[in-house]
Amino acid sequence: MFRGKWAIGLDIGNHSVRAALLESRSSGIVVRDLCSVRLEHASLGEALKSLRKKFSVSKASLRFATKSQVMGIAQSSVAIKRLPASQNVSEQEQYMQIGLQLSESLGLAMDDLLYDYRNLPSGEGIEVFACRKSVLEPTFDALAASGFRLSVVELESHALLRLYGRQQGTLSSFNHALMADINTERLQLCFGVNEKEPIMRDLPLPISIGLNGDGGEKAYFTEQIADTIRRQCQLVRTQFAEDQVTTLWLSGEGNSLIDKEQLEGLLGWDVQMLNPIKDLICQNSVISKMQEPASYWSTAVGLALRGMDDEK
Repeated sequence: MFRGKWAIGLDIGNHSVRAALLESRSSGIVVRDLCSVRLEHASLGEALKSLRKKFSVSKASLRFATKSQVMGIAQSSVAIKRLPASQNVSEQEQYMQIGLQLSESLGLAMDDLLYDYRNLPSGEGIEVFACRKSVLEPTFDALAASGFRLSVVELESHALLRLYGRQQGTLSSFNHALMADINTERLQLCFGVNEKEPIMRDLPLPISIGLNGDGGEKAYFTEQIADTIRRQCQLVRTQFAEDQVTTLWLSGEGNSLIDKEQLEGLLGWDVQMLNPIKDLICQNSVISKMQEPASYWSTAVGLALRGMDDEK
């Protein structure tokens, strides 16, 4: 009845909720749907119910074919630690050991913690992130009440790094790119496309601005974003060769406030909108229903790809 394993990536922001529904097939990863709902005056629970109704697939398909539902959490909302990897232990045992170490170092009971980890690309240990369950309980309650069955909580920055890594195949060894994801509250930067361990920065937006800024606000916002990117490049100069950058990939809803030509002039780089679905199989029906740029779904697609990885 169902041809492959499905995964949903949920990007829950302050202004909107976005979902990417992917299916794993022998021919590749298929984009089954990309949906979004503005929060505006609706509660999160109401928005999530509306989001489910927007899916173009049947309720039975969502229920039985979807094996992973992955929600993102901002890096600013968690504690991050690097720990040595345990040797010759199972993944489950390592997970328990991490929980015990976090409980001791943070002074919290394990039952009060949500945590996950990833092996560092350099092979030098693991990166762990954790937060109190109480921080996410209202979101979990809204998800459950609207029919979602969350299986993983992942850092948004990890989802973006996953996309960043997938894009590097399009570049030569002499053509380096930096990625900037701009949402309505935060700026996330990824450096080092051909490095073993890319660098991620999660920052507040340099200025507070609404989504409907006028031309003068747009120019000022673009200038502040350019200044922030240059400053961050200087901070990581010892790990990242800024002079090799030729391309800036932009993603996120906040890009509606960026003047692309102005940004290219300020930075001296080619500025492109990141297309998170360009190397995926995307049906015409999905593309035709989209009313916003694909780059707005970068985080949601990166989260759903985590669900695809978990099914391997």
